[in-house]
Amino acid sequence: MKRRRWIELVISAAWIGGIAWTANNFLRRASGIRLQLRKIAVGREDELRQRRFLQVEISGRTVHINASSDRLVALDLRCTHGNCTVRYTPKQRHFVCPCHGGIFDSEGQVISGPPTKPLAQVPLRNEEGIVYILDHT
Repeated sequence: MKRRRWIELVISAAWIGGIAWTANNFLRRASGIRLQLRKIAVGREDELRQRRFLQVEISGRTVHINASSDRLVALDLRCTHGNCTVRYTPKQRHFVCPCHGGIFDSEGQVISGPPTKPLAQVPLRNEEGIVYILDHT
């Protein structure tokens, strides 16, 4: 092996080692990052079930909590098509988008209209009968 080739190999190995070391440090730091969720109390579960639904404003967005089924469901009321705020119609038990006429069922699934994706679910936590919305914004 000639001297020039040996120097090229050493320099290449140093580059690869440096890149591997940098990537390793980045990944170790990134794995330690945790998303902080804010717990926001919205009420007692038994009271929510009596009301059947509740809408609350959190971090500039409207969240609808549906307590009429056997499980609690919280939905972000931003339409997945045009980002308009959908409106709940209790008699029909569905959501209507005022911008383009999209319709979602009470679980947030698309019934008709331009939207192709369901409404985003917002995580809930029930601790000792008190229901919390877990807000990440």
